[in-house]
Amino acid sequence: MSVDLFDLSGRVAVVTGAASGLGQAMAIGLARYGANIACADVNEAGLAETVGQITALGRTAIAVRCDISQAEQVDHLFAEVDRVFGRVDVLINDPYTSARAKPEDLSLADWERVMAVNLT
Repeated sequence: MSVDLFDLSGRVAVVTGAASGLGQAMAIGLARYGANIACADVNEAGLAETVGQITALGRTAIAVRCDISQAEQVDHLFAEVDRVFGRVDVLINDPYTSARAKPEDLSLADWERVMAVNLT
């Protein structure tokens, strides 16, 4: 197999949910193959850690605090991506939130928040 198969040199990736878990692993993995990364999440400390690991690989990375359930914050995310990178080649949308409760105890607000983040 060709080593160039996954060459992402010069590409720009946006990864939501980049502060931890799979989102963080994918952001760092894309950077290992040459991509510059816009990292988005609500967890600012986790974003800083992810960006630090990416820049240690010699790639450019930005951290944008973004609650993807809020349209104006998504607009801000992509305005920052346009300002810094000027384009998007890869988009990985990997947010996750949960509401732990018995179904009969789950509030409508909690249900709507989970659906907005995980689905919408």
